[in-house]
Amino acid sequence: MGAPLEKVYSYFSFPVRVRQVLDVDAIGEIDKGALHFIPWPASASSYQEDLSNVAKELPLSIRVEVTDWYFIKPGGRSWPEYLETLKPSHAKKIRRYGKQPEKCGYSVKVEDPEHLDLATIERCYDLLCQTMLHNGDRQFYTKESFAQHLRSQPVLLASSGERILGFYSGAVIGHDHDASFRSYSVYHNLFIEHVKRGFEEGEEMVDLGNAGDDFKRELGAEAFRLVFSLRAARSFHGALGLTLWAAHSWLEVLLHFREWPLWAQCAAALLLVFLLWCRVSRWLDTLNALT
Repeated sequence: MGAPLEKVYSYFSFPVRVRQVLDVDAIGEIDKGALHFIPWPASASSYQEDLSNVAKELPLSIRVEVTDWYFIKPGGRSWPEYLETLKPSHAKKIRRYGKQPEKCGYSVKVEDPEHLDLATIERCYDLLCQTMLHNGDRQFYTKESFAQHLRSQPVLLASSGERILGFYSGAVIGHDHDASFRSYSVYHNLFIEHVKRGFEEGEEMVDLGNAGDDFKRELGAEAFRLVFSLRAARSFHGALGLTLWAAHSWLEVLLHFREWPLWAQCAAALLLVFLLWCRVSRWLDTLNALT
């Protein structure tokens, strides 16, 4: 899944760097000044030793459950065989999307990361930011981490001549939102090619990420609940970062209940303070035990 991606959040005017670790094997040097969002299986895994090393370096943690993470299970079938198992109207739509590259004059191909020049990376970053803005997300990844991520694995590029229309790295996707390309189905064909590659390479599960939309369901993807661990170093900065992240997350939930009666809002606020105190106390106990 490539090298980690990084965002810098501002929680109550305090900057907090969060690294999204997509592949524990590719985590690289652990940055103790940042929080790390890491997939954390509940049972023994093939990279248990790596997880143990991460836990030693980043002992403070919050368990995070992410719902609706989409996967396709090939089950040993070929792509054409799998299409036959889908709802006929969905299979027909996918085949229609697949004809758009030839019809509109573009191609979707795998690009070796060694062949990615600076202009290509900057174009892909611009497309990613366009797509994030289109989805209401203004919290962009840092350019530096995105460049490292893109250079760490093969990338799907949709291009027409010299113009790049979209990319998919297996973790993030970006495509041109100009109205003139709306009928090109670039987004759909990037996902279709990603899934087809998964079938060709014999993957047990093809990962489509956690952003749910109708097209992923039309592709036959199933939603799963995944467990992650948000981890930090044993330091005041690390404990403060986790506390601010937790407080901000809970406040976002509480903002959805602004229509509650005043007494209910006060009770919720008191509960939030109590939970924060419990969390901070636990981290302080951990720090005392480790020092």
